[in-house]
Amino acid sequence: PVLSRLFAYWDGKRGEGRFPHRNGIDPVEIPALLPHLFLIDVRRNPFDLVFRLAGTALAANNGGDITGLRILELANSAAPELHRQAVRAVRLGRPILLRGPARNRAGAFRSVDHLMLPLATDGDRVGMLIGAAIYRPFALGERQRADAKPLRWPGLMSRESGPQSDSAA
Repeated sequence: PVLSRLFAYWDGKRGEGRFPHRNGIDPVEIPALLPHLFLIDVRRNPFDLVFRLAGTALAANNGGDITGLRILELANSAAPELHRQAVRAVRLGRPILLRGPARNRAGAFRSVDHLMLPLATDGDRVGMLIGAAIYRPFALGERQRADAKPLRWPGLMSRESGPQSDSAA
């Protein structure tokens, strides 16, 4: 429900465009989602992805506040795949949904869902990502895979290129 609500908020803000402008987004408008939200700055020259804002659920599951950290600096086993998929969201200008396991600094192994949504900051260029992360313990008997995979979100449509596909890498 958190990811669906964030997507609906983002989708409502984009109007007829591919994605909304950062100025049109105000996390305070979605207070129930704040603990799960993050904003990532897209830095260029050199390219980097840095957390500008991270909610309390992210802090609790990553060993403390991650604001100001690069994605690849996370003490989390999912950081490399999260970085790859964030780069993909920036490059394609499309939403990315990612589900997989993550082992944090304390050694806790959790299932995590990330939704990353592009925001414009300079015309129609992606300059930021807004997203949410949902962490939960694995259910009894659930397989703890060592890989995270991007997922299809049924019904997720790009106005210009049709349904989101895992093969769009």
